[in-house]
Amino acid sequence: MSDAELREWAAEHLYYEASTLEAAARALKPRPKGPMESLFLQSFVVNARCLDGFLWGGRGRRFPDDMFAPDFCEGGKWEATRVDCPQAGLRAARDRWGREVMHLTRNRISGYGEQKQWNCGLVFSELATALMKFTELAGEETLDAKTRDYLRGLPGVVFSLGVVGGATGAALTAGTAIFDPKIVAGGN
Repeated sequence: MSDAELREWAAEHLYYEASTLEAAARALKPRPKGPMESLFLQSFVVNARCLDGFLWGGRGRRFPDDMFAPDFCEGGKWEATRVDCPQAGLRAARDRWGREVMHLTRNRISGYGEQKQWNCGLVFSELATALMKFTELAGEETLDAKTRDYLRGLPGVVFSLGVVGGATGAALTAGTAIFDPKIVAGGN
C-alpha cells in the first residue's frame, strides 16, 4: 500500500478497533451481569485479539492481506521496540480467546469460578501502552494526526477508568456468564 493508503486505512480501521476496545472496556467497568457482560466481554476480546495481531503478528501466507504495525514504521524499528512492551495479560488472553470466544470447543471453562475471569484491565493497559509506543515510530506519512493522537491518549483512558489493579484502582475483570436461554428468549 502507498503511504496515503496506509493513512486512510489506519484512520478508518485501526481507529475503529482501538475505539471499540475502549468502548467495551467502558461498558464492562460497571460490571453488567448476565448476557450483557458476555456481550461486552466478547466485543472486548475480539478487538483485543485484532489489535494484538496487528502489533505482534507478522506477514504470512495464511492471511497475506492482514495489516501489521511494521507496515507503518521504518524497517525493523517496531519489531525492536515491541519486545520491551509488557505482555503478561496478553499472553494469558492469547491462550484463551480462540477456545473460549472464537470457537465452540469442549475446552471451554464451565461454571462461575475465578478461572472464567478475564483480566481485561491488564490487557487494555498493555495494548494501550504498545499502541502509544507504536505512534512514536509510525511515520507521519503513514499515520494521520487524529489516529495518532487518539492512540497516544489510550494510556490516560486506562488510568482514568481505574481498570488495572494496584495503585490505579480495582482491576477490570469479566467472565462469560451462565444464563438460562429461555429467559433471554422471553420464554418461561
